[in-house]
Amino acid sequence: MAGKDTMPAMIMVRVGEEEVGLEGPPPVSMLELEEKTRSALGYGPGSIFSFKWIDEEEDMIMLGSDEELKEAVSSASNPARRLMFVGEISGDTSKVAPPPPPIQEDLDVEHAVEYDGEVEGWILLKKRQDGTSLASSEMSVALKHEKQSELENQEVAAAEEKFEQMEQDQKLAARLAEEMQQADEAKLKEQENLARRVEKLLRMEDAQEPEEARAQGKDEPDAGCEPVSQASCASDRFRDSIDEKTWTQLLQLSEMGFGDDYPMLLKVLENHNMDLPSTCEALAAEAACRV
Repeated sequence: MAGKDTMPAMIMVRVGEEEVGLEGPPPVSMLELEEKTRSALGYGPGSIFSFKWIDEEEDMIMLGSDEELKEAVSSASNPARRLMFVGEISGDTSKVAPPPPPIQEDLDVEHAVEYDGEVEGWILLKKRQDGTSLASSEMSVALKHEKQSELENQEVAAAEEKFEQMEQDQKLAARLAEEMQQADEAKLKEQENLARRVEKLLRMEDAQEPEEARAQGKDEPDAGCEPVSQASCASDRFRDSIDEKTWTQLLQLSEMGFGDDYPMLLKVLENHNMDLPSTCEALAAEAACRV
């Protein structure tokens, strides 16, 4: 036949330092070349190959499509010359145990395939083996895609969970800030109400104070310098017996209208743990009872 003169005498594949001949007819697709190489060298379905071929001028030419493969096969028109493919492997580079020898079947001419004018029964068996290898390769690719999709879904789920947690943290921080602001406003309002109550009680006490007591205080004769001097000395000794902060609080209570009996004011202040607002309430309540 005419096509017989266009086929190379032998098709070889070299991967690394391994070199092997491919049995059967020349591959017609890149997938078939890869499967033949994988089968001849004993690599598993996870191995991936890229190929170049060596032309008649010993130049290395990249193979990237089925058309380029057909062109390489047809260019090796000399039957005495072998066609060399050079492959680079990636992916799973581990080798697998060789498959058991195929079961020889009794093939008649009806079930065999005619190739170049000759009946070659092994071609039908080889096609069956290639179909099995192709199915295994497609299954490996499908599993790889499924695993990649699962990883991507996990990453998306983790990102969404992180975003939701950030939103919850922001809402919690805003709620805490609002509660703190409300607590501060309530405390300030309570202090203002206390100040108004104390001021009201003092005005009531001043309004109901008998005029006679005021007049009597004005008509009392001056007791002389000596008693005043003794009172001044006692006041100085009392002042020296307390610290500056306590004395300031006593002065504040006196300015609020609770009198200048500092020992009495100190006693009330101590009974309320030196807390000025509590002392003011107690003194105001006592003044209201007297009224």
